[in-house]
Amino acid sequence: MCLKMGCRVEQSQLDDHADLERLLGFVAPIAVRLLQVRQQARQTPEALATTVVEPLVVEVLARQQHRAAETLTIREFWQAVALLGGHQGRRRDGPPGWRTLWEGWRTLADWADGARLFLPDPSSGKRCG
Repeated sequence: MCLKMGCRVEQSQLDDHADLERLLGFVAPIAVRLLQVRQQARQTPEALATTVVEPLVVEVLARQQHRAAETLTIREFWQAVALLGGHQGRRRDGPPGWRTLWEGWRTLADWADGARLFLPDPSSGKRCG
């Protein structure tokens, strides 16, 4: 469902087998990562998000949410990703869908990529941006 609903593989209108394989090569790792984070949020919701997700990604999301990255749990992280994707987070809304989670994850990934531009370059010690 993550691949079907989240990245809309069926709606890509790609007819050629090789084109579909290339698309899946890009989106399958993201789908697997989303499934891993969701499973972790369900199994150990009180675990720190930095033990499951790259610390920079957690830091970016925490700053956007005006929270401390060191105390953000994986459940709170998952809910915040859903909010980025458009989930309202109301009690009666139910859990977020894959399309919403995919959109939130893409937004967060873009922000993290931007943040990486301002990290020091390991080879020169200077900032990249």
